[in-house]
Amino acid sequence: MIYWTYNTFLTLCLPVVVPYIVMKVRRRSGPGRGLGERLGFLGPKRPSEQDHPVWFHAASVGEVAMTLPLIHAVRERFPQLRPIVSTMTETGQEAAERALGDRGIAFFLPLDYPWTVGRVLGTLTPRALFIAETEIWPNLLHQCYRRGIPVVLFNGRISDRSFESYRRFRFFFKEVLGGISAFGMQTERDGERIVEIGASRDRVVITGNLKFDRPVLRPTKGEFRMIRSSLGLQARQAVFIAGSTHGGEEEIILQVFRQLKRFEPSLVLILAPRHLERLGEVIKTLEQGHFLWVRKSQMPTDGFSGEVILLDTMGELARIYSIGTVIFVGKSLVPGGGQNILEPAAFGKPVIFGPHMENFREIASVMKREGAGIEIRSEKELSEAAQRLLTDRSYYTRASRAALRTIQNNQGAIQKTLQIFGRYLEGEALSA
Repeated sequence: MIYWTYNTFLTLCLPVVVPYIVMKVRRRSGPGRGLGERLGFLGPKRPSEQDHPVWFHAASVGEVAMTLPLIHAVRERFPQLRPIVSTMTETGQEAAERALGDRGIAFFLPLDYPWTVGRVLGTLTPRALFIAETEIWPNLLHQCYRRGIPVVLFNGRISDRSFESYRRFRFFFKEVLGGISAFGMQTERDGERIVEIGASRDRVVITGNLKFDRPVLRPTKGEFRMIRSSLGLQARQAVFIAGSTHGGEEEIILQVFRQLKRFEPSLVLILAPRHLERLGEVIKTLEQGHFLWVRKSQMPTDGFSGEVILLDTMGELARIYSIGTVIFVGKSLVPGGGQNILEPAAFGKPVIFGPHMENFREIASVMKREGAGIEIRSEKELSEAAQRLLTDRSYYTRASRAALRTIQNNQGAIQKTLQIFGRYLEGEALSA
């Protein structure tokens, strides 16, 4: 009865869902592929019999980046297995395709209808399905259960907002979660929450956060020079990076940047909006402020002598963090849940962020406690924190070392997660 009600609702939504997806993929090359895969048609992607595919689902580019080291660890331990990765966003799809190359398959997650999910499972016949974080798709889980395909939720977390919604419909989610064989949760709080909304306690394991298991990155001098050169920067020019910014944050950042120029006249701002469809809005703000700016994609070949570089390309922010002097990570000064502050920390960079870090609460707490993260709540506090990083070398060195220490001291989630996976990849799992 529960699934009948859910599927009836989804069917009523179909006339709205399909046109929305068509509009979303129309501007991209190959829109038929995007729509076709979401409707369960994988075309030539059917794996051969000897592939023994393992299906990983990582919704967006952040989850893909977090999942890739785990996929590498699975392939090292089980070299006969071939990874297949589904995503929900175009940027996540591009990241997965680049990383997998011809060693795996990347495709868009089908819409959660019984016929689309069933078609994909029939095409792929995966040995197991591993789902990043908390992507709960009832028909996908139900179909896997009926076909005897084990499902593991890994790096699971339950945000405050999601928890209230899940708990309100516990009668539904308790049955849905019964189709999951194991839950690898980030923290004790996440573990308690997944149990409260219906998971069996004996299937829950606390693994830590996979985002800490990214390697400590040390660019060579040549790589460092190449990145700076591609941005037209001078050898010792200080750089203020504002990454993954959202509406309402750019105006504050630009005001702070103007104040910081009084202390560091050569300072350059690299402004990286989280969503590129907001570029027009950000450009308008830059022009109203009379800043000298340039798009990264239109960087002049004879160097850059302006103030602001607008990062309008995909997939470059993570490595650009390596050249930052002051780094602010957005979606945190405005209510939005925050973004991943461990990307710059992996380069030994102190990170400034706002108070709205609900989706990264534990990471933000650890970073603050270790002295690697600086939480600010206003334009004034952002200006003060950035100024100190620019002018107090001793403080900057301590915070930089704390960032590296925080990454190293909280690693180990990959091995704990791999132990869970091994139960199902080695055929030793009990029935879900």
